[in-house]
Amino acid sequence: MPGIARLTLRGFGRTNSVTVPAVRPEREHALVAAVRDGAPDGVLAHGGGRSYGDCALVKDGTAVLTRRLDRLLDFDAASGEVVCEAGVTMGEVLRVLGPRGFFPPACPGSARVTIGGAIANDVHGKDQARAGSFGHHVRWIDLVLASGEVVRVSRDARPELFEATIGGVGLTGVVLRACVTLAAAPSTAIAARARRIAHLDELLIALDQAARTSPYLVALIDGTARGDAFGRGILETAEPAPDGTGTWLPSSRVPEVGAIPSVPFLPSAIAGWNAWRLRRVSEAGRSRTLAAGRFFFPLEASHVYTHLRMHELHAVFPESDAGKGLRRVLEAVGDSEVVPLLVVVKRFGRPGLGHLSFAIPGHSLVIDLPAGAGARELLDRVEGTVAEHGGRIYLAKDSTLSAERFARMYPRLPALRRVLSEIDPRGVFRSELAARLRVREASA
Repeated sequence: MPGIARLTLRGFGRTNSVTVPAVRPEREHALVAAVRDGAPDGVLAHGGGRSYGDCALVKDGTAVLTRRLDRLLDFDAASGEVVCEAGVTMGEVLRVLGPRGFFPPACPGSARVTIGGAIANDVHGKDQARAGSFGHHVRWIDLVLASGEVVRVSRDARPELFEATIGGVGLTGVVLRACVTLAAAPSTAIAARARRIAHLDELLIALDQAARTSPYLVALIDGTARGDAFGRGILETAEPAPDGTGTWLPSSRVPEVGAIPSVPFLPSAIAGWNAWRLRRVSEAGRSRTLAAGRFFFPLEASHVYTHLRMHELHAVFPESDAGKGLRRVLEAVGDSEVVPLLVVVKRFGRPGLGHLSFAIPGHSLVIDLPAGAGARELLDRVEGTVAEHGGRIYLAKDSTLSAERFARMYPRLPALRRVLSEIDPRGVFRSELAARLRVREASA
């Protein structure tokens, strides 16, 4: 295969890596050739490298690096629809179309996430309660199948394949192009309001109330708090600032994963950091205007996440059992010796479109854990709790979930398996996550 080289690729959490043959196609014919040539040994697309675990890694096969498929092909200002190649990043969409007043809805926390990766993982942002997930805004996808055929899928054209591809973690094919409807962006600045939350029960009530009035909302929790302060934190709500100015992209340049060495985790600093964050917000709350890039892309605002080896637990609980599920997970973390770096709660409002879409109406919980002693045991315990309460784990962040729990969490898995058996019976598209979770096996 022309242009092939052996590269070491890592998950964003730096706990998973593979050294594999890789190819960087720059045009459609080269991408089709890469899929056909790599088919005997297996193929997987690899975009911006922002998936934490192993969903974008293939050990026995060829990695198809999509970042050079990075062209914005068409834009309709009347409808907000942009047509672009899979390797275009959220940041590149904003650099070109942000000044014209458009912004990607359901935008995740990194500007380096590609459009192809956003589709494959059905990503979401701080606006999930209103905007849903990324798949809700995808009009159509041009997909390279295992045969090398390029097909266009949408809600109307091959809808079953469309729903298998949205959130399908790259197993249906390689995204070549997509049409996405952007949101209007009236400002390059965000008006954000923060207030202290005393405990977990207050937090859940405040999130539900905020979801009715604010397009963006997120809660930062003190994972070290105990007693009456259990679940305390800061609720931040936000909306576009009509009179503010800023920049769409963060000013700092964060190195790529693997470009700098890993450093040890310092749990003794976390309690002090959480206390400092709370002190920054007065009893009366705090209002401020932020540059949009600083608000939407926190992973680009700090170098911390490119230094640490970590697992990210990202779970969602259904509305009916969210309070009990969140409490049990946070109690399990508090009882362990693993100190979380970050704990975040969001409100979800719309279920995802895809067979393996993560989002369901309820509350999501993110916990970043250092990869070290006790982390995997804690994750196993927590994943069991999530399953017991009808929740699910986000595959884009996962590195430890079992096949049995995965099948329990994703009831539309049989529908995905039917699609895969029809379009890729030889299992050309594969990944370490798919093997671990036995995605293709009906007995999983």
